[in-house]
Amino acid sequence: MKSLKNCIEDYFEQDLNSVTIKKIPYGVDNDVYYVYLVNMNTSLVLKLYTKKTIKDVRRLCSIQNNLIASNILIPNIVAGPIRLNNRIGVFYDYVRGNHLNPLDDHTKAITRIMAHYHRVPQKDGDILTEIYSKNLFRKWINASRNFEHIDKIKLIFNNIDISYLDSLVKCFIHGDFSCSNFILNNEGYYLLDHDHSRLTYRLTDIARSQIFFSFTNNKTFNSIKSHRFLIEYNKYNKLTDVEYKSFIKHLQLELIKMILQTYYYVRVLNKVPNSCFQNKFNQSYQSLFKKLITISNK
Repeated sequence: MKSLKNCIEDYFEQDLNSVTIKKIPYGVDNDVYYVYLVNMNTSLVLKLYTKKTIKDVRRLCSIQNNLIASNILIPNIVAGPIRLNNRIGVFYDYVRGNHLNPLDDHTKAITRIMAHYHRVPQKDGDILTEIYSKNLFRKWINASRNFEHIDKIKLIFNNIDISYLDSLVKCFIHGDFSCSNFILNNEGYYLLDHDHSRLTYRLTDIARSQIFFSFTNNKTFNSIKSHRFLIEYNKYNKLTDVEYKSFIKHLQLELIKMILQTYYYVRVLNKVPNSCFQNKFNQSYQSLFKKLITISNK
């Protein structure tokens, strides 16, 4: 089997040793590479999927093309989906800039982008749907039953009345508005990684984003900053009373989900080292658990 480097050289019809690649240390269920085509003086990003079929990746490409057509700033697709070494991949333009600092205030920009994203029309065949239920969370809890604080998580979950979910507004969401999924440069805020986009509660995007943007380094929750996020979002898309009242509950659910899924990848499947989450954004399951306790004690 050819090396990945040789496959890329063949695809772009480049001379031998005219391509350099470097793995980027982000991505849990896929591999991401920086690719430089020497003869073309072109920088790209290659995302290689582990489990997705070519049909799945075509769906993701269709979603991203709709976002570009709706003036959402995201990296352009250069080529894909394509098959490289029996895996499905997509080449993107390499966007230069910096990831967001979670301690800086990007509220106005992020709420504007998020509200716009929630209004972008998508083809029915492209959208996956996710609905939460008690059985779904119990399944996640059981899969991570060896987590040292699992009894505390069960207690917090059992104290949440999730009947409010039936009254939440549903729309097409990104699924991971986080610091590492934004690149800021002179052109604006580029939004990355649309692999988790789906039709579900719009409060999921809002609540999950606060896990990244409304906690201090010592895991203290900045309720003022979070409240201002809701107010700014409401200027673009009107929030319902149920969404306002259920915000903290939904934030708890999102933290529980993230803790259990991160623990499962790191400790049960052993697919990802915990250091992958202990980068400058520090979203390890230990860090997320501290955030859950902070919220639940309020």
